Amino acid sequence: MSNEDDASFQCYYGGKFIVDNGNKVSYVGGGILSLESKPQALLTNLMESLNESLCLQRIWFKLPYEEYTELKLLCNGDQNFQKMCRAAVWTRAVDIFLEKEDNGDAGDGSPVDRAIGDGSIGDETVGDETARDETAGDGSHGDRVFVDMAARVNANLEGFVDEDEHDNSEVTPLNSDCEESQRRYVRCKKGSGDIRLEQVFDSISEFKEAVIDYALKEGANVKFTRWGSEKSEVRCSIGGNCKFRIYCAYDESIGVYMVKTFNDEHACTKDGFCKVLKSRIIADLFLNDIRQDPTFKVKAMQKAIEERYTLIASSDQCRKARAKALKMIQDEYDEQFARIHDYKEQLLETNPGSTVEVETITVDGIVKFDKFYVCFDALRKTWLAYCRPIIGIDGCFLKNNVKGQLLAAVGRDANNQFYPVAWAVVGSENIDSWLWISKKLKSDLKLQDGDGFTFISDRQKGLLNAVVQELPKVEHRMCARHIYGNLRRVYPGKDLPKTLFWAVAKSFNDFE
Repeated sequence: MSNEDDASFQCYYGGKFIVDNGNKVSYVGGGILSLESKPQALLTNLMESLNESLCLQRIWFKLPYEEYTELKLLCNGDQNFQKMCRAAVWTRAVDIFLEKEDNGDAGDGSPVDRAIGDGSIGDETVGDETARDETAGDGSHGDRVFVDMAARVNANLEGFVDEDEHDNSEVTPLNSDCEESQRRYVRCKKGSGDIRLEQVFDSISEFKEAVIDYALKEGANVKFTRWGSEKSEVRCSIGGNCKFRIYCAYDESIGVYMVKTFNDEHACTKDGFCKVLKSRIIADLFLNDIRQDPTFKVKAMQKAIEERYTLIASSDQCRKARAKALKMIQDEYDEQFARIHDYKEQLLETNPGSTVEVETITVDGIVKFDKFYVCFDALRKTWLAYCRPIIGIDGCFLKNNVKGQLLAAVGRDANNQFYPVAWAVVGSENIDSWLWISKKLKSDLKLQDGDGFTFISDRQKGLLNAVVQELPKVEHRMCARHIYGNLRRVYPGKDLPKTLFWAVAKSFNDFE
């Protein structure tokens, strides 16, 4: 069963890439495997699911909205793999392509290599010299590195088990003479902060994340005293005679990173500080809090750290963390708005017949987002066939860094329940915005001049003018809740019984 840490991987295997005369790349043949997995455990789970080795195969990946020309090799050292893992956390979906090596293409590179590229990941800097060496050249050395790694992992695949996984005879290799002869290695459960001797990790980065979880869980002041792509060491920051030490290094025999030394006994007294609690870590911890409330205060952040982790963070640390979190959120928005046309095409592809409109404006030569409108075909058909001819229209502010308003049109079904019809995102509630969405609703819902239909709204001035222009015969009623709210503002402190008000609102005249 998948959990919140899993991503969906669409794995294409047994086929090959081809390039047509127009230099267009496509993947033909083979099969497709849908796999739910933690990104860090992809290779292990992929070999288990396919029941075959990844040796002599090149593995490419791309995100669902990317083109084939943006494919990247997972063999370019550790950096591409980590980028894939980070992207999977956000997109929750990744396309994986397996292609068996063709020795005839060695040397100058195949046409596919030339069409796609070398699997580079931009101008990011690789901190370790070894990683730079592995990614240099024409990519063939990187392929060999990955093949060697795949061979080591495949040879020892049966020796690993998740921490919460029970022993099961079904996972015993077919050529095993004795179950007890198989060595079982434990993986760290993400976020648990539980580290132990001979625990294994897919990368040093994963080990460092586990150390941070440990420090937060225990409220311990620790620091990294060794770092690199092959090994890492953690010791107590307080010093003295404290023997606390965790050492993790790459183990050639099993092809993963293992905790070789683990002494978790502290001879010191906790001082409330933590060297690994950097501003970047604090930004990650409070990313969702700041996403929900961009005005999240520094003092509130300090108090939360003290209550959750019994640790002290300086105001300067929290101030920098808040700035980094806001930048991370803004970068997400920039990426999402840059892909909004891709989002439109995806909606139309998965919901044929729907209306999806994106409008942009050009300011000083820069194209910027202006409006977005959606009316799904299934909702539209059902509203036209079965719902009452009543539409409620209102807007609300978007409470994030991207200012604007969400406008929604909501109907009533035969059971008098709310039924969403269409929605839009605009800069503000004004006559231009309401005129734009009124035209869209008029076309999608076949309202014509509005005769026989009823609109319910707060009768905002821009909306009134737009409705008069586009739907002159529509019956326009005011929302009772807005009337009551206006009365409370006009007559503050007055006793305005709500029950009596709603009794009046629900009353009607007898017909002759």
